[in-house]
Amino acid sequence: MKISVKQTKKGVFSLTFDDVVLTLDKGQIKNLLLQCVQALAPGSVGTVDPEVQAARLAEKLKHANPPGMQKLIMSANEDDILMFLKSCEEDQEIIDWVFQNMSERKQTMFKEDMEFKFHDGVPSDDLIDAIENLNELVARLKNDGSLELDQ
Repeated sequence: MKISVKQTKKGVFSLTFDDVVLTLDKGQIKNLLLQCVQALAPGSVGTVDPEVQAARLAEKLKHANPPGMQKLIMSANEDDILMFLKSCEEDQEIIDWVFQNMSERKQTMFKEDMEFKFHDGVPSDDLIDAIENLNELVARLKNDGSLELDQ
């Protein structure tokens, strides 16, 4: 079997298995690599609890400038924000900060979705993906100067 991986553009990869071509983004490639390493050598890759990752992101975002925070909220996938907020629902400071940077209509929608969509909590794998997506977005917004984190 012939296997090849090529970066087609920044953050997008083409993975080819003989005649089958898959297009994956950077996060998906990282996830694939991590799963391959774990399958080949179980226990060799340490994992960080997604709740801990969410708490770390929350600590960073508590120091974000308001315009940057608003751009993050507008640019992020809503489910990623919802899962992040649900995982941090005990941290009232981050909840308040995020809600201060969105419209009342959006706040109401998010509160309802947090209550009903993720009533039983957020599945660990989904939270890992959401936090990874948000961390990548934070990095992009920091690089372009939109998001400032005072730390």
